[in-house]
Amino acid sequence: MEEERFPVDRLRLSRIYTGREWESLPETLLSCPKVEEIYGPLKFPAVHADRCYTFGSFVMSIDGRIAFPASPDGTLIAKSNRIDPDGGLCDYWILNLLRAASDAVIMGSLTIKREPRLTGRIFDPALLEQRCAERRMPVPLHVILSRSGENLPLDHRIYADDTIPVVTVLSPSGGAALKKRAPDRFIPFSGDREELSHYLGGEKEGLWHRSLLLSAGEGDQLLSSEVVRLLAGAGIRRALVESPTFLASLLASGDLDELFLNTSGIFVGGKALTIGEQLCSFTPESHPHARVLTMHAHSDAFFYTRYRFSD
Repeated sequence: MEEERFPVDRLRLSRIYTGREWESLPETLLSCPKVEEIYGPLKFPAVHADRCYTFGSFVMSIDGRIAFPASPDGTLIAKSNRIDPDGGLCDYWILNLLRAASDAVIMGSLTIKREPRLTGRIFDPALLEQRCAERRMPVPLHVILSRSGENLPLDHRIYADDTIPVVTVLSPSGGAALKKRAPDRFIPFSGDREELSHYLGGEKEGLWHRSLLLSAGEGDQLLSSEVVRLLAGAGIRRALVESPTFLASLLASGDLDELFLNTSGIFVGGKALTIGEQLCSFTPESHPHARVLTMHAHSDAFFYTRYRFSD
């Protein structure tokens, strides 16, 4: 018998804090025995009418680093925790949990370029089964962001695998340039709900050989607020953000709802990557605020905090 990749007895978490908003959250997703045993109920607020509900998922060191300088692979922050290796496995399981709860997974071109094997698939069979039972597609829609398209790795496995549905979102000028550069790789997409529904239902017809191509923004600028509104108009209710730069830009525009931030008890130091380091800093007078919805612990060396940002 094949060994269980995510065994419950190694992943079970203790909820050590519950925020005042958590009890009133109206919708429970992925309600199945495995989620209950490891994490407890995964409850969410109602979705927005005008944009998709957005939440990020990252693991950081105790000094706030999300990768080592020697490697862009963010999973090493979790995997390198020698005090609690199973805490690192639980970090990866939570990422799978949130992918399973999402209609779409949002990644940046630099993120996938740094990690050539990365996809947004769900690798826990129990989560995948419950996701399908809740009438979501087995593979979340992959939304790949690039301002200009110049750094877009079209040979990445996300584009090469015709079992993964993809929307590539660029600035208007970037989209025009990409259509000239690779005209046979993309299907123009206006953001219409029926267009997306037709594409998502077209795996057997070979539609997933190509990515949809959507423009959002003005000129050579990709606007994060427009991206999440266009996605909502196309029928995307909840989106998981796996791009640190896009997550920070959503924070700046007030369009990030939550952050699932796991803390691995290691120290990195130096000039390693942090969330949103390429964007301008906030000021003492104007910056986002968040409250804790829940905090879980796997041990005294690995913690899992869920933040909800204030309106």
